[in-house]
Amino acid sequence: AALALSTYMDQLGTSAFQGKRVLELGAGCGLGALVAHSLGASRAVATDGNADLLPNALANLKANALKGGGSFDVKALPWDAGAAKRFEEEEGNFGWDWIVGSDITYNSAAWSSLGTALKTLTSKSTRILIGMTDRYPGEAQSSTRVFFEGAGFSWQEVSALDIGDSVV
Repeated sequence: AALALSTYMDQLGTSAFQGKRVLELGAGCGLGALVAHSLGASRAVATDGNADLLPNALANLKANALKGGGSFDVKALPWDAGAAKRFEEEEGNFGWDWIVGSDITYNSAAWSSLGTALKTLTSKSTRILIGMTDRYPGEAQSSTRVFFEGAGFSWQEVSALDIGDSVV
């Protein structure tokens, strides 16, 4: 899913990310933030609720980030309204142009907290890109639709790649 997301982001190119603020949720190794940074994002922040993953994501970003671009960081961000609000205050309440993530919608038990976090972190102009693995036929269409519509967002599948992953 991270490969599908990063491939799609690369296809969108620098015109989509140049000078933009990009937040990656459930970053794991931080690939989405790294790609956004390489495409000219003015600020790319990789976040994960699992603090044990953050040192690896930071090492990946430092080892692979292009020099002279915008800023990037790695931070803990649990998916709840209080944590998301504190995070936004720490970030200066500037808002996010893009929120990206890979394989963050597969666990329906986390949908409520993810939806709450997204509502707190987005504005009307924020675009959300989610890469996901189709574990079951039609999963991208059914479960992702249920999640986004249930959380009050509209959604559209924008790419289904040969590797069996989708970006919505």
